[in-house]
Amino acid sequence: MQSAIQWLRGLLPALAFSTVAATGISVAGADFPPFDKVIEGFKKVEAPDNGTSMYTLYTDEDAGQLLIELPKNYGNKKYFFGMTVASGQIFAGLQAGDYYVEWRQYNQRLALISPNIGVRSGAMKNQKTP
Repeated sequence: MQSAIQWLRGLLPALAFSTVAATGISVAGADFPPFDKVIEGFKKVEAPDNGTSMYTLYTDEDAGQLLIELPKNYGNKKYFFGMTVASGQIFAGLQAGDYYVEWRQYNQRLALISPNIGVRSGAMKNQKTP
């Protein structure tokens, strides 16, 4: 069974350039089909233990495709994913990696962006800082 980090690393590239498909969205004159038409042939994935999930997922196992239904305010939110190892190791339950991400729309494409927060810009050598 894959760890949470491996699962997310496998999912991020698949989501990186998903096609935007939502009712009423029009980008640069391009019209999208209704959402009901887009999810034809897909099966809704139920949340585990009848709980709630962050997004609604739809799968087409025959074609190997995954659709994610994003909320209307998806562009205004940033997310922090902290990965943990569930069991089987001495460090089970401790955070083993993290991602800080946001959704951005580029024309008719949607990207899940993780900014490089490991590098910080600063003042130039000869410039005085207040």
